[in-house]
Amino acid sequence: MDHHTVSAISIMGSSLDVLGSLHGPLRVLTRAVTYSVVFGIGYGLGLGLFFGLSAGIATGLTCRSSSIEPLAGWTITPGHGKRCFPPSAGSVSALDCT
Repeated sequence: MDHHTVSAISIMGSSLDVLGSLHGPLRVLTRAVTYSVVFGIGYGLGLGLFFGLSAGIATGLTCRSSSIEPLAGWTITPGHGKRCFPPSAGSVSALDCT
């Protein structure tokens, strides 16, 4: 492989690493655009330019908005529903809570 090609791939990878390490709104925008470009190229190669462009944008935005990253700081604690009574001799099990 040509050393210019290896250098170009290395520079592109380093640039994507820098873009991935950004924080805040720019990070959100960068990840949405990156997902859109990757999916757009993939769809475009197989299904044509117009469909690749539209499906790439839609899929990229969907993948970014459905990311679990915003939930990473949340603490999920199990709790009983509002119609749950404490277990007693009359209840079959504690699983009856909604």
